[in-house]
Parts: sequence; C-alpha cells; structure tokens
Amino acid sequence: MLRCSPTVVLLLSISCAAGVDDDASTSTTGGSVPWTTSTGGSEQGGAGGAPTSGGAGGQLTVGGAGGGGGEGGAPSTTSSGGEGGLGTGGAGGEGGAGGAPSPTGQAVFVALGSANVTAGSFTEPAGWINETSAITASARPGVAMRGPDDAFAMLRTGAAGDLAYMRLDGSGWSAPASVGAGVTTRATPGVAAGASEFVAVFHGDDFKHYFAAFNVGFNPQAQPVGNPQSFGPAPASIALDGVNPIIVFAGDDGNVYDQSRVGGVWQAAAGHGVTGVDETPAIVALDAGADLLVVFNRTNTIVSFMTRSGSNWSTPADIANALTNEPVDIAALPGGRAVLAFRGTNGKAYASVYDPGGAPVWSSPAAIDGPGGDTTSTPAVAPGIGGADAELLYVASGVGDVRHSRLQGATWSASVSAGGTGMTAVAAASAP
Repeated sequence: MLRCSPTVVLLLSISCAAGVDDDASTSTTGGSVPWTTSTGGSEQGGAGGAPTSGGAGGQLTVGGAGGGGGEGGAPSTTSSGGEGGLGTGGAGGEGGAGGAPSPTGQAVFVALGSANVTAGSFTEPAGWINETSAITASARPGVAMRGPDDAFAMLRTGAAGDLAYMRLDGSGWSAPASVGAGVTTRATPGVAAGASEFVAVFHGDDFKHYFAAFNVGFNPQAQPVGNPQSFGPAPASIALDGVNPIIVFAGDDGNVYDQSRVGGVWQAAAGHGVTGVDETPAIVALDAGADLLVVFNRTNTIVSFMTRSGSNWSTPADIANALTNEPVDIAALPGGRAVLAFRGTNGKAYASVYDPGGAPVWSSPAAIDGPGGDTTSTPAVAPGIGGADAELLYVASGVGDVRHSRLQGATWSASVSAGGTGMTAVAAASAP
C-alpha cells in the first residue's frame, strides 16, 4: 500500500466522523425544488389497426392496441366467426392481435454546465424529461440507480468544492444537499448502488480517498480508506463485490490498486504491476464468468483491462484500437458482458462491447454518429432498458447538448438530443 508523498499538501479539511446527515430526510423529494422542466428526444410506437379491420397492433417502441372484431353477419349467414355477432347471423371476425407490451425501465443522466445542472429521466415512450437548475458545480458527477424512480447522484458544488448529493423519486430530482459540514472533494466522486444503500468514494483536497454510504442518511460521511490512508493523483471508482465495496485507483507510482471494505474495515490495497496510469480506472461487477472487470487508460493513450475470477486477477491486456487521453466509463450487461465508452484521441465518442465468449473479446470500437460524435468529455454508458442492450450519452461539441444513442444487437443508433445546452460533462445510470 502506498505511503503518503511528502509533496502532498492538505488544502481543505475533511470531516471524517461517521454520522447521519440531519438534512437527508428533508431533501429527497423533488416536488418543491426550483427546477425548470423540459423534454428531450423520444421514440413513438406504431398505431393500432382500425376498429373494423382487425389489424395487428404496431410494434416499434410501444405496440398499439389490436383492432376490434368485425360486425356480425346477416341473419341468413350460417358461418361462425369471433365474438360479437348481431341477431342470429354469424359472429364478427376476430380482432387483431395487440401490440407488444409497453417496455419497462428507466435511464437517467446528470450533466453539468458552466452555471447550471441538468438532470434527465428517460422512459418509453415518453422520452427524456429534464430538470435544470442554476447550481454551480464542477467535475463530472457520479450517479447510480437501485430501481425506477430511485436514483442517487453526487457532485462537486460551490467555490469550495463541497460534496453534495441529489435524489430522484417519483416527484423528480431533489435540490443538492451537503453530505456533511466540511466534506469536500477535488474531483469526480464514484457511486454504486447496493440493495439497501448507495456507496461512494471521493477524492479529498488532500488527494486521499474517502468512503461514504447513504441509506436514509450518511453513515459514514467521510471514512478514510485504509490505515494508513490510501491516496493517489486521481479519484477512485467503486463497485460492489457481493455486499462488499471495492475501489480501484491509480497510485503515485503509476500502478493500479484495488482495495476492499469487508465488515466495515478497509483491507490492504493490492497493486497489479501496471505502469503509466494517472487517471481514474473504471470498475464494474459482472453477473457471469469473471466477478469484476477493470478498464483504464495509460499515459501513452492505450486503453487496457483486467478481470478478477475468485481471488485471481488476470494479466492486464490492451484493447485493440482503443485510444484516449481521458478516463473511460463502463457498464455491466447481462451474461457477463460489459460496454465501454471513451472519448477518442480525435475528440469523438466511441463504444466497445466486452463479450468473454467472443473472438475477439472486445468488439472493434464503434464511432457513435459516424463522422459526427464530437464530444467535450468522456461519454457515459448504462445498461439498456426497454429492449435496448445499452444506453450511451455524450455532450456534443458546439451546442453542448446531451446526445443519446442506443445499442440494439451490434448497432448503435443515430443519436437524438436528450436536452440541455452548454453542458460540459455527463454521467448516466439505468434500472430495469
């Protein structure tokens, strides 16, 4: 485990006491929050058949209702049909089949602008419903979901870099509330969702790593990670290894470290013999095959990955043709797969799918929106909802709106605007 470098300077104090935020229970409802509501792109389902035609319901995103049965035959007709005949004649024709059931699930994003925050919520067929508020924030936010209308976001706010959080419930997004007095962060927090709580890791102004957990309130608010406390040049990211939080981070020596919290106690950090890493690695838990997947970019722009099965970590390997100068984003998909998003060295949004049974294991990086797809920052990815395999959002260069593309099979759709203007960074999550 790394020892604190003598060159590190404590810039702002961090409250490390465990406790419950007294304001937490009053800030989880969005109904009275001064957000401005708007809508973004959407997809609509096909229309159902005409009432007398018995046509099949349309199927695109939401299937239409089936057509009604035909009118009953004349009394002299003896043939039989469906229900609803008139008089003594034959019954009318059978109605057409209804469309496909309404898709389920919800995706969210939180995007930052120079002087505001836009938080979006996506369901089908409604599309994006966004809320914008004049919140001063900086650094890419972190966001996670436990289920529809149950999202949690953390972000750096104000001139002092206070660590704040927001909740999404059935009434909308809450106003940002402080995690605790004196709790600050210098960069992007990492967030993950468990069955009973949200967990987070954040980078203090002293470049050390801190842990927080939220249920009704925060307990702990800012627990030091390890003893001696772990630190590094960039924030950590977090996932849940079963019920235990696990983080990955870059050390001052350019190595990648993982560190687990078991029974409320942080275990020793373990290095992986990597060099040239000074950005935040990304970690996600998989549902089949390997337990964990870690992806990171190196100072030479190459993107690499490693997996853990049981207690065994694989040797880090490079992802062909994946090059970036910035941190990456990943999301788990069913069947032990995952999706990676990154901003290429040419400034465009790219995505690649990890399939342990595929050859190659990683698909060739796909340029989102082809020759377009210019973006200002790391794209965000989340598991797909409503029949899609994955959701990808990126901030478009120029206008600065959030663009939304969906993976269906092996194809990413042309993006639609999800909303916002003047945005600089986006994070996303989803729930079935």
